Amino acid sequence: MDNPTDADPLVLAEKIAALDRHVTSEFRGLRELLKSQRESDQLAIKTALDASQELAARHNDLIRHGEQKDATYALKEDTKRLEAWQSRLTGGMVILAVIGISNLWKIWTG
Repeated sequence: MDNPTDADPLVLAEKIAALDRHVTSEFRGLRELLKSQRESDQLAIKTALDASQELAARHNDLIRHGEQKDATYALKEDTKRLEAWQSRLTGGMVILAVIGISNLWKIWTG
C-alpha cells in the first residue's frame, strides 16, 4: 500500500462498484450472445429438419413413381401365359377355319 488513497474506503468502494458494473455488463453481453447463438442453433435445426423432410417426401414420391411404373411392366411369366393363350386361341381359330372350309367344300361339292 504505497499509495495512501488505495486504502481509503471510498476509493475502494468506487473501484468495487466499477468492477461490479464491468462484470455485470460482461455477463449481460455473454447472456445476449448465448441467447443469439441458441436462436441461431434452433433456426439451423429447423432448417435442417425441413430440408430432411422435403428430401424424404421427394424420395417417397420417387419410390411411389417407380412402383407405379413397375406396375405397368409385364413379367416374363405374364408374357409366357399370354403367348400360350394366344397360341391356343390361334390354334382353335385355325381348326375352326379348317372345319368351316371342309364343311363348305362338302356343301359345294356335295
